[in-house]
Amino acid sequence: IGNNAGITNWDSERAKAVVSGNSRRFSVTYLDWMTTYSMLGMAKIAGEQGEWAAKTALLILNGAKPRDIPVVANRRWLLYVNPPLLRKAGFELPRDITRRAKQVAP
Repeated sequence: IGNNAGITNWDSERAKAVVSGNSRRFSVTYLDWMTTYSMLGMAKIAGEQGEWAAKTALLILNGAKPRDIPVVANRRWLLYVNPPLLRKAGFELPRDITRRAKQVAP
């Protein structure tokens, strides 16, 4: 699930009601603020991107060419689970995931 930017007159309470009443398929989001509408969330940690940007800037200041610096994917994330939506849809995630994740609810 992406963001709600393209939805005119977004109503979070109505969206929660629709999701709660209609969730049948496993849903995942990459945005922490959309976790109330999804069963699982894996959100980026902004600090990780800032750390990479700072290290990269230092490399460039020390003479590295930008073309020689690899693009890398995030290696850390925040994990969220929404137990009420998971139960409603009949999904059970592995215990190691639910134990590490922050619990959210619609």
